[in-house]
Amino acid sequence: RDVTDERRRVDDARRAVDEKVEQLKAVSHLSALIAGFAMISFVEIELPDRLNAWLLFSYAATSATVVGLELLAMLTCTVVLIAVLNYDCVRRRPHEFPV
Repeated sequence: RDVTDERRRVDDARRAVDEKVEQLKAVSHLSALIAGFAMISFVEIELPDRLNAWLLFSYAATSATVVGLELLAMLTCTVVLIAVLNYDCVRRRPHEFPV
């Protein structure tokens, strides 16, 4: 009976890890997609010749901030994904790799 309970806990932990992996992959892909669209819109925009300098500066700063934050979110998700995949469900701690 104890073995069955332990097996059930390990299976539940593995399912939870798999679910978190899929969620992190989805967030990472979505943030990369949004950053790409923001960068394309920043490059492809056609601005009039006479444009207020403050408006141009605010557009550039906002676009650069969006791209930077989305890339930061993608990298954060990737790092967390590596940590989640490194988790050992049986021992309930990170894998220990030989040096």
